[in-house]
Amino acid sequence: MIVPKPILKLLGVESGAAMDLAVENGRIVATPIRAVIQQGWDVDAQRVATDELDAESEAWLSFGNEQDNEASW
Repeated sequence: MIVPKPILKLLGVESGAAMDLAVENGRIVATPIRAVIQQGWDVDAQRVATDELDAESEAWLSFGNEQDNEASW
């Protein structure tokens, strides 16, 4: 589906954005599909957990986060 750039801008999307299409009362209704930011994090976390770490990455794991609740931002 080709949508003019000014309309895409009004929708807050760019060319090539995924759209959900529906037919309502004889009209095509296109709604932008907004990706969930956390989508896929679980898979990435599993991949990172099984990757072999280099020495520098292993060193970072030795720093605990027990005192994080005492931190003020």
